[in-house]
Parts: sequence; C-alpha cells; structure tokens
Amino acid sequence: RALLVLDGLTPDNEALLRWLQDLLRASRDLVVLATARHPLRLRHEQRFPLRGLDYPEPYDEPSTPEQALRYPAVALFVERARQLRPDFRLTAANLEAVLRIARWTQGLPLALELAAGQVAHSRCAEIAQRLEGAALDVESPYRDQPPQHRSLRVLLESTWEHLDAGLQQALLRVAGFSGPFDAALAQEVAQVSPQELTALVQHGLLQVQEAGEEAAAFWRLHTLTRAFALEQRAAHPTLEAAWRARVQAWLQHNLPAIGLERSEEVRRLHALRDDMNAYLEALATEGSLEEIAAVLQGLAAWFRYQGRLPEGVVYARRLLARLEAFPPSPERDRAQGYVYRRLGLFHYLQGDLEQARAVLTQALDLLADDEVEYARALQSLAGVLEMEGDLDAAMQHEQEALERFQAALARAATPDAPPRDLWIDLANSLNNLGGIAFHRGDLAQAEAYYRQAVTYYRRYGGQTFLVNTLGNLAHVLLSHERLAEAQEMAEEALRLAQHGGAPRSRAHILGTLGTIAIHRGDMTTAQRRLQQAVQLARRLQLPELLVTHGTNLAITRQNLRQAAAAESAFREAIHEAQSHGLRYHECSASVFFAAFLLGEERLAEAAHWLDHALRLARQHAYQELYHKALVYTVALGAQSGQAAPALALVRWLQGQPLDTANRRTLDELVRTFFRKPARGVQQQAQALQATAEPQTWARDILQAVGTA
Repeated sequence: RALLVLDGLTPDNEALLRWLQDLLRASRDLVVLATARHPLRLRHEQRFPLRGLDYPEPYDEPSTPEQALRYPAVALFVERARQLRPDFRLTAANLEAVLRIARWTQGLPLALELAAGQVAHSRCAEIAQRLEGAALDVESPYRDQPPQHRSLRVLLESTWEHLDAGLQQALLRVAGFSGPFDAALAQEVAQVSPQELTALVQHGLLQVQEAGEEAAAFWRLHTLTRAFALEQRAAHPTLEAAWRARVQAWLQHNLPAIGLERSEEVRRLHALRDDMNAYLEALATEGSLEEIAAVLQGLAAWFRYQGRLPEGVVYARRLLARLEAFPPSPERDRAQGYVYRRLGLFHYLQGDLEQARAVLTQALDLLADDEVEYARALQSLAGVLEMEGDLDAAMQHEQEALERFQAALARAATPDAPPRDLWIDLANSLNNLGGIAFHRGDLAQAEAYYRQAVTYYRRYGGQTFLVNTLGNLAHVLLSHERLAEAQEMAEEALRLAQHGGAPRSRAHILGTLGTIAIHRGDMTTAQRRLQQAVQLARRLQLPELLVTHGTNLAITRQNLRQAAAAESAFREAIHEAQSHGLRYHECSASVFFAAFLLGEERLAEAAHWLDHALRLARQHAYQELYHKALVYTVALGAQSGQAAPALALVRWLQGQPLDTANRRTLDELVRTFFRKPARGVQQQAQALQATAEPQTWARDILQAVGTA
C-alpha cells in the first residue's frame, strides 16, 4: 500500500498521464493524491474542487477578535503575520482592517499569505488599502517562494497563457460582470456558453455557487481574477463597446418586469451594478417619458435590494426634475405618480415619516385613475401612519388597499395565468395588517394575518417579503413563548435571506434570531446576532430596525451585567426613535429602559420613563405595551413602598388578557411582593379599586416616586 503525492499536474503532459495510468493499473493498492488546475479526465479520478477558506460575510461579521479567529481565512492571516512579527495579535483596533483583507481576498490562501507578508513594514489598514488598489502586484517577502507564487500577477499570467484564444475571450467578456451571474445572463449579455463557463471553472478562473436543487446556479469571478481580466480587456475597445450596447438593450427589455418580489431577478442586476450606474445617469438626463415609466419598478427594486435608500431618494428627485421637462399630459401625471410613490416608500423605509406622508399624498392625487398603483400608495401611507402611532387610520388605509387588490384579482383572475403580482400585493397587505394587530396587542389576529401572508408568498413567490413575514411571525410566537416554532421560522428566513435576500431582510432576521437567543438565555449568541443586525441596519440607514435591534442589544448587555454599555444602547435607541417619529418603538424602548433602571435601583429615573411610555401607549392604543408598562409600574410601587396602588394594579392586571411574557413577570412580582399583603394594604387597594381607574393608581405611584 502506498500514497503518491503529485503537485501541479497539467492535463497536456500526455507522457506523464500515460505513465500514471500504467502505474495505477499495475498497483491496485496505490493511491495518488494530485493537485491540478483542471481535471485530468482519468476514469478512476475522484474530484475534490478546492475553494478559498471560509471568511466572514458582511451579514455575519464577527464583533470580537475571538469570534473572527474561528474563520480559517482570518486564522491563516494571523498565523502568517506572526511568522514575521511574533508580537502580532488580532485586536479590536485592527479587527476591521483584517476583516477587510479576508473579504477582499475571498479566502484565497496565496493572497492571504502575500498580504500577511506586508505586516513587517505596514499596518493592517494600510495593507487593506493597498490590496484594494493594487493587489496583483503585492510580492512575497520570502526568497524561497516558488517562482509562480511570487505574486498574484505572475500566477494569473501563467494561467492566462495556458488558455486557448476562445477561453481568453470568454474570460474577458464575463469580466464585465461586477457580481455573481447565472448562465442565462452569461449567454444574453456576455455571449458565453455554459460549456465555456464550465471550462473556466476547470481552469480555476470561475467559481460556481450552487443554490440548491430548485434555484439556478450562479458563477462569479474572484475579485483578483476580475482585476487581472479587466486589465487585459482594456486593450480591446471594440469588445467594451459591444458589451455596453448589449447591457443597455438587456436593461431596457428586462427592468419593466423586475420587482422586489422577484428577488432572484433583482439579484441578477447585482452582476451589472457598474453598468447600472451608467444607465441611471443616462435615464435621468435624457430618458424618455415612456422609458422612465416602464423601468421605474425595476429601478426602485434595485435601490431597495441594494439597501441604497438615500441614493434612491436623490435619484427619484432627479427623475421628477426630468419629467418636468415634458409637456403636461395624463401620461406625465401618471409617471410622476409612479415616482412619488417610490420616493415616499424610500422616505418611509428610512424613517423620514413626515416627508413620506407628504410625498405619498401627492402620489395618491396623481394615481386616482390607476387602481393598483393607488392601492400600493395606500399601503405605504398606512405603514407611515402605523409608525407614527395612528393605528386606526393605518388600519383603514390598509383595509382599503386590501379591498382594491381583491377587486383587481376578481376582475383579472384567469385559471391559466394568475396575476402573480396582485397576489403578492394582497399578501403584503395581510402582512401589514398583521403588524398593526401586533402593535395593538392582538397577537392571535397578528398570527392569523402573518400565516395567511406566508401561504401566499410560498405559493406565488416574493422571497424577500417571505423573509420579513417569517421574521414577524417569529416575534409573535416569541410573545407566546413558543420558542421552538419561532426558531424554526427564523432559521428558514435566514437561509432564504442568505441566498439572494435583500440586505434589509438579513438585518431583520439576524435581529430576530438574536431576540430568540435572549428568550433561550443564550446571551452570547444574542449579543453576536444583534450586533450584526445593528451594524447592518446602521450601514443601510434603517432606523426602525436600528431601534428594534438596538433595544434588544441593550437588554442582552443588561443580562450580561454590562450596565454602562446597556444604558448607552437604550438611550441611543430611544433617541433614534424620537428623531424619526417611531412612536411604537420609542414606547417599547422606554419601557425596557425603565425596567433596566429598576434593576439598577434608580427609581426616580425609572418613574420618568414609565410615565413617558404610559402616555405614548394610551395615546396610540398600544395595548400590549400599556400592559407591560403597568406591570413594571407594579414593580416600581413594590420597590418604593407604594404597596396599595401597586396591589390595586395587580388585581386589575390579573383580569386582563396579558401576553405570556407580561403574565409571567406579573406572577413573579406577586410571588415576591404580594403573597401575603398586610390587611391595611388590602383595604387601601380595595378602596382605590372602588373609586379610581388603573391610570390613576399608576400616576399615584409615579408621582410619589418622582417627588421623592
């Protein structure tokens, strides 16, 4: 028995391959382990494709050096850096730069070793910057490095020279893609066949990303391979001109049919992001009325999917200015209405609720004759009103939108061609109604709406929306303490989000998983997931998610006994909510901050924030939060000696339909403080119950503590 290791075989060495075949035939117990750029095509060959080492993606970015070192790419960089500088350590100060290096190299071992070789004379931030500017020319510091591994340029030039002319042209054409692309896009835009893609994979110049049995495979060029190919492509101006013409024709033909509900199709645009920017500029300066109206849906989906909402706002304003150049007409009014609707949606998603309301009102005026677009504008306006705390008006608008979609479906439905977009619109309304019910504290109704929406998304598509709704449903299940079901929903949503989901969806579901971890008592996982969600929400400028996940991060730090960090996170969340008029989130964060202050025995401050939360909850009919604030007011009364009004509150709350978490907290307070209340306290509580209302008893406690 023997093992023969052969490194760097080339399939064109016929003499060596014949010798190897003879050897294998003559030696039945011989095992050959061979490395090669592409398959040897021998009958007994068992292939093991080699990829880069695992490295942290932006949506799963570690927040500590210890977490980062679990990724092999980071560990290899640190190991090689210590060879040159024994005192080198991965620290909080250089963590961000090392993660940039790992992501830029995409885990390619040679690139990581070459980068680590610069540690002797450069800081990690400088190395990251150098890689992003001229990675191909970074050279090895070792004199005994094999010649073909002296630099990435030498390695790629060697590979390039072994390609035939046809594959060289194929590589230059696919280098135009700035992100992962599928076979259809390769054929339509780059004019590269599946056979050529397979050959480039076998030469190690392309990587294939399998997304499962039902989803299409995507190919991508390594960052460094693309940089080399673009250098070669610069010498072929006719190829560049032909590429631009094909891309523009493809965009004009496909953008009208692309929406956020078709996440796989929006994902295809990511491969053309460099060309998209040029197309956007041309459209805003010289686009026709018809073209702007036709492609607007695809453009809006592009900005939302990419998480580029501020840019979307600026661009929508530019399109409105362009439309003003055309003579007044019903077509121009309709196109302006389309733009105003998207602009209002961008403002809403960024938390700029006042601007969103004003713009969406303009959209409704312009879209009165377009039932479906009018209903979509109503949906967005309902979302604005929900965030502002006007749940009655939000419910009214959302119900009207739902009825309009149902009417449109009744008129348009045919057995052979169901209007998929309308079904997804209807599912969106159900999801939004679930959110309103959740904010009202009607968890059973919220769950029913969410489950119905999930059914439609599964049937008709809309992966990005499905991710959000699964996350929302998980939150309802958490409120009922159904942790296993919530975890199952959230994990499914994360799988979907990682395979083509929009960045906002990833932020939402990472935060949901963090919240579930809090309920499980796994604070380490909770902190990691919530930090990832907060970082992503901050980068994408999504205040609603920033407040929600920031509040839960503060709760996690509270449980980890990181008092200063917890208080800072609570105050940041409340400030963010107040800055954007997010009343429900402001109320929720205020309640949990008050609970934190109670634990710190800062009773007067706790009274202030409970009073603030109760005012918001009563004003906007946030029933669940109203109950939660009263439960913590009971705790405040018990801790401050206000036993009678606290006991009156307990008895009133025991008769209310509390959710599982509030009921459990109240029961703990009863066991701790009110198991055997004094006779005098019971008599005073009975007198209060006979002559006053719950808010009066709460006010008595809050005023007494605040005055003290």
